[in-house]
Amino acid sequence: MADLLETVQEDYDEVMLDAGNAYTWKYADHILNVTLDSSHFNYSGYTVPFIGMVLHGYVNFAGTPTNMSSDLSYTTLKMLENGALPYFTLSYQNTPLLKENATLSKYYSVAYDIWRDDLVDTYGKLNSLLSGVQEATIENHEFLTGERVPDEDEMEAEAEAAKAAAEEEARLAAELEAKLERAKKFAARKGGQAVEDTDDDETDTAEEPAAQTVVPETEDDAAQAGKYTVDDGSIVRVTYSNGVSYLLNYNRFTVKVEGKTIEPLGFVRVTD
Repeated sequence: MADLLETVQEDYDEVMLDAGNAYTWKYADHILNVTLDSSHFNYSGYTVPFIGMVLHGYVNFAGTPTNMSSDLSYTTLKMLENGALPYFTLSYQNTPLLKENATLSKYYSVAYDIWRDDLVDTYGKLNSLLSGVQEATIENHEFLTGERVPDEDEMEAEAEAAKAAAEEEARLAAELEAKLERAKKFAARKGGQAVEDTDDDETDTAEEPAAQTVVPETEDDAAQAGKYTVDDGSIVRVTYSNGVSYLLNYNRFTVKVEGKTIEPLGFVRVTD
């Protein structure tokens, strides 16, 4: 195989491979169907763009066809994280006939007329984002800690809970103050001082009220501070050798990280 690839490389200006093992890469100018994601097995660790870190800046490469993805937003993030190019498999006509063939039926989402607008939009977006880093290498990849941004319903529920907690705290404080006031009256009377009793509903007894301190319950500050913390490998920064970096949010909710707000399955480009 190596001899064949050497011959092809000599005979043609550019060589494109479909995946291929590592030993074939040195002969390629373009590689398709490169693995951009992990297996996501339960016992696997965080996903890192190893292939992208090896190949980017040296050879053009793409993952599986973008239009065959079940989640275009997620796939777009993986392309940005690896520096991969968009890749579409399309059929202009006779598309319904593909489903009649056992081999070709896997191309279930290739109709050009359906994908045209998304193709143009995705290519334009990624081309503008990656065009300035195509010759740069990936210098660093980091998992970041951010904060989840609660939605409106969640904030409203928290506001109501905080109001209820404040009212309960005020009630307990008033109850404690009343008990302390009665204790003062009792102490003054035991000492022979005349004290005006302004509490018509309360009758002092001969015994001193039992000492009782009521401390309002509050939520642990440390737990509250980390309530919205996101530190599970779902927020990523990938940095290129020309100083451009991307902050990627793989979550289905908005996050804040390093002063940036990133939409669900969204990204932010940062330059030095």
